[in-house]
Amino acid sequence: MNSESSNHTTPPLTHEQFMRLFLRAEREILRYVMALVPNVSNARDVVQETAVALWMAIDKYDQTKPFIPRACRFALNEARLYLRTEFRRRRQWFDEDVARFA
Repeated sequence: MNSESSNHTTPPLTHEQFMRLFLRAEREILRYVMALVPNVSNARDVVQETAVALWMAIDKYDQTKPFIPRACRFALNEARLYLRTEFRRRRQWFDEDVARFA
């Protein structure tokens, strides 16, 4: 039996199971995100987006593998998205300020 067929033999996590896993991992995920997004409020927003992304992909989660590394990969993607958006917003603001004073 290959890993793909064994992946489908376990039922997907229930909402309760997911919440238990996520809540146990949340502090570590936040620490990880804080290394990427140093503002606590923004980091917490990234963790919330990570939770949503994890939940949306819960049917693809292989329960035989650890949850935290998967959650941190999702958090990295969410942090990148946040930082890209923030960079564009700040660049646009800076460009508008420069144009105003030119």
